[in-house]
Amino acid sequence: MNANNDQFEAHDDGFAGLAYADGVFETMRSHRGEIPLWPQHRTRLSASLARLGLDQPHWQRLERHLQNLAREHPGAVIKLTSYSAEAGRGYRRASSLSRVRVRAHPLPAPQPCVKACTAQLRLARSAELAGLKTLARVEQRIAATAAAECGADVALLRNRDGDAVSFSHGNLFLDYGGQLCTAPLSHGAVAGVIRGMLIERGPVPIRVRPIPYDQLFRAKSLLLTNAVRGVQSVTRLDSHAMQEGSVIARLQDWLATQGLPPINDEFGDR
Repeated sequence: MNANNDQFEAHDDGFAGLAYADGVFETMRSHRGEIPLWPQHRTRLSASLARLGLDQPHWQRLERHLQNLAREHPGAVIKLTSYSAEAGRGYRRASSLSRVRVRAHPLPAPQPCVKACTAQLRLARSAELAGLKTLARVEQRIAATAAAECGADVALLRNRDGDAVSFSHGNLFLDYGGQLCTAPLSHGAVAGVIRGMLIERGPVPIRVRPIPYDQLFRAKSLLLTNAVRGVQSVTRLDSHAMQEGSVIARLQDWLATQGLPPINDEFGDR
């Protein structure tokens, strides 16, 4: 039953995967009728389902559906959710059958810079689930809500050791005057699509290492990356003003060559 104040409604879609957050999701962007980073999203989705022990989708049908959806919504956020298709309640799976849901949503407004607020909660670590973008996003939702109440756009997240690992809405990069560093997956970072592309073949050198919290304020600038907005400069963390990233234009130009330009009202995604 779903409770909304005093109103109760009987509702059960029958899928334990949704009830127990037993699945993963991909947040993608369509641009001019295509999903430019689909190959990277597909690779991550396939690996994630394998790690969870869930069946792969019928890729040909799924890609045909995504192509049609991208044409119908040439500039949009495409949310793909894949989860255990078990019916009923209870933790034990009787099969590895999976199900996929895909939805299109409007693109967010252009936002070249963001303000961040350090979350009070700490992320728990799980070696088995390290890097996965699972459906269990309660910590991120709590942190993002608290950040918005403080007038910030995103929350800066730390692990139980106090190290900085990510933002509520994407990966964290520190800019040390042209050289970037980002947190390892084993410390709580998500295996973001943009993160992976930048590490593998990006235009600037990147080190993957633990990030003690106090180093955030020694860096030249902070960057946020995700597969919808690309790269953004973090201009404020709590009460500290941060410089705009010295390499952000270079990173944005490089991402544009990969099919993902910054969201823009005029040229955006028409």
